[in-house]
Amino acid sequence: MNCLRLRRCRATSQVPPVTLPDDDDLLSEILLRLPPRPSSLPRASLVCKRWRRLVTDPGFHRRFGARHRNPPLIGVFEEYLGYPFFRSMMDPPDLIPRERFRLRLAEDEGGQWHFYGCRHGRVLLFDRTKNEIVVWDPNTGDHRRVAVPPEIDGKEKTIWNGAVLCAAAGDDGHVHGGFSSCPFKVVLVGVAGNNTQISCQISNIYFSESGKWSDLISIAAPFLVFFFRDPGILVGHALYWMAYGDHWLTILQFDLDKQRLAVIEWPSDSDPNCYTQTWLTEGDCLGVATLSRGSLQMWESKVCSDGVAKWVLQKTYELKNVLNPEFRLKIGYLTKLGYAQDIKVMFLWADHSVFMLQLDSLQAKKVWETYVIAPIHPYTSTYVAAIMNEIVLWDPDTGDHRRVAVPAEIDGEEKTIWNGAVLCAAAGDDGHVHGGFSSCPFKVVLVGVASNNTQMFACVYSSETGKWSDLISTAAPFLVFAFVDPATLVGHALYWLPAGFGKCILQFDLDSQTLAVIDLPPDPNCYPQILPAQGGSLGLADLSCDSLQIWERKVCSEGVAKWMLHKTYELDKVLDLKIRHLVKLGYAEDINAVFLWTDFGVFMVQLDSLRSKKLWETNIITPIHPYTSTYVAGI
Repeated sequence: MNCLRLRRCRATSQVPPVTLPDDDDLLSEILLRLPPRPSSLPRASLVCKRWRRLVTDPGFHRRFGARHRNPPLIGVFEEYLGYPFFRSMMDPPDLIPRERFRLRLAEDEGGQWHFYGCRHGRVLLFDRTKNEIVVWDPNTGDHRRVAVPPEIDGKEKTIWNGAVLCAAAGDDGHVHGGFSSCPFKVVLVGVAGNNTQISCQISNIYFSESGKWSDLISIAAPFLVFFFRDPGILVGHALYWMAYGDHWLTILQFDLDKQRLAVIEWPSDSDPNCYTQTWLTEGDCLGVATLSRGSLQMWESKVCSDGVAKWVLQKTYELKNVLNPEFRLKIGYLTKLGYAQDIKVMFLWADHSVFMLQLDSLQAKKVWETYVIAPIHPYTSTYVAAIMNEIVLWDPDTGDHRRVAVPAEIDGEEKTIWNGAVLCAAAGDDGHVHGGFSSCPFKVVLVGVASNNTQMFACVYSSETGKWSDLISTAAPFLVFAFVDPATLVGHALYWLPAGFGKCILQFDLDSQTLAVIDLPPDPNCYPQILPAQGGSLGLADLSCDSLQIWERKVCSEGVAKWMLHKTYELDKVLDLKIRHLVKLGYAEDINAVFLWTDFGVFMVQLDSLRSKKLWETNIITPIHPYTSTYVAGI
């Protein structure tokens, strides 16, 4: 009995459990060491609020990407009939659903999409019917459209391939990011109509860059060149493509620093009846792998003693010894499907199966079975499944959109976003023309309420810096629950109407980035609408079923701003009918028009001229968001 008691005593006198550090910086350093798998950060975010706050911070994500410089292969895009389908290469819980990486614009608009490859977390596609390229970030869903220069018309000059890469790819310590933080380049290659000239076009495309194409760069082809089939590879500061023609093939080099083309001869002793792949050798030099039914040859371009680069055959392998030992294949028909440069892996189809062949170690892995032979574009990324709140900026004219993660401290529990506004960063500059993401930086202002409903806050995002400001707060004069209507821009300030146990206006000064509370006119009606007054000051339209009052906020002789009633109108005379029910649906700031639902339909009332127009009849009451634009149909 004494022995038993002693054992129990020892069993209960354990060392206290190790507690996590209280210091956020130290805990962040620990979390940064999680593996770069899709499930790592989402799982960490479920531990507690503190962990969630840390791992959802955009700054943490940048450091996470910097630590894991070699992202894993998370999947491949298979090219079927001009449309890319995603296939995850990971098992649960890291498996990414195909729907998450779906290019919706390809489904919505059709077109003949040509997949030109993946690099630095982005995908490059070309739509031959519209003669435009699309750069797509599958992680965020953001995409950018760019029209191809008109001189490349598909007749005299035809695009056959291209590459997308981060503009700062060669900088030490650079972390590839989204469109808001990382400019990029696109290089297109093509052939002249007579097949004797090879052309190259390059562009820096980003809102902070020029947004323009370079002049056409050309070189004479060594033989009749018909097309460039495979995606290019990046070796050092140069891109390489294989050019196919009437004398088999050659390699086209494009020097990114000098923006110059060169032609490199193909290894003369290689088998002409084989599949080929340029690749990055162990010494980070240009290499060529040739595959035939029976063998795999590994070539490397080396500079000899005479200073001339020559092809040197490094090794020859019997393909049956590479693929057969484990899988016992009967290799009849062999096809190369794609190449993952970041991990030096070639994808092969043989015996109704797809294999990954690691060119360094010659380790082969069967990844799936299929009777369909389709090009494969491997995608490497430190993708993190959605754990952050985010906003989306959308340009309906071009279809471009940008996703931006909301600051981690706005978690939907202690602080909740209720409204926001987007505006051109140069909106106040005379002569400025609003453009797309590539030419026009923008700002976003979000407003919300603290969980106790006694504090209102705002924060500002700048696309120029890719960062959010600190939270800006002010006390609410009453319990505020939400901001229902969109903001109105008057001068250099944004204005919202808070909804709660009282009535007021929230002002956000864009220059000083401060919040202020403004009282409404006495005894406001059911539907107030903030608007710019004729003199550029703050105005208000106050609507009811009976009347329309126009107010203006003016600074009196004693220097105090007060509301002044400008005019009162009978609403039945404005609409030319007697109404019993009225609901304000929306407001068009650019034309100073309000949209109203009545018993007789939806009307638009121009508040300057008081002209009204019936738009449509409906029994459905839903908010309206007017959109003004100098839209030009696709030409």
